[in-house]
Amino acid sequence: MVQRRRLLTTFACTIGSVILGGCQSNNQQDNEEITVGYTAVSPPGRDAGEPGWVLVKRTENIFSVTFDVRLCGAIDDVSVDQFQHNEYVLNITGQISDNGDCQPTRLLGGVEVPTEQLSLQVEINNDQIKQIERDGTTTSLHDLPDLVHNDNIG
Repeated sequence: MVQRRRLLTTFACTIGSVILGGCQSNNQQDNEEITVGYTAVSPPGRDAGEPGWVLVKRTENIFSVTFDVRLCGAIDDVSVDQFQHNEYVLNITGQISDNGDCQPTRLLGGVEVPTEQLSLQVEINNDQIKQIERDGTTTSLHDLPDLVHNDNIG
């Protein structure tokens, strides 16, 4: 399991630029544009692997956030909104359910946020599923809850 997670982490870091070439969502606040690059894939099989994760890496005054989310349903949009200087919300919206009897979708994406500290909420249809607080330069991997088999979606 640890080997697989390392492989996924390496894979996510390597394909970050490829992911950003997929669908994109732009949000703007205070004339600062934040672009999220993402793509949705349906892997073979009904399990589709581990529930998901968020990888956070800091470079100078920018946090790079890469994510892999397993879910059921159709994705309408993926956006990042900034509420204060260092507070961001990654929101995934769509017809998403916790019906475990589905062909799961993997949502792969990435975004860069210009800040020295990071407070990131991960939300599904405006319901928070994860809170991440970061400062410093250490890269960190954060597990996401199982959105396919648990009651984490409102």
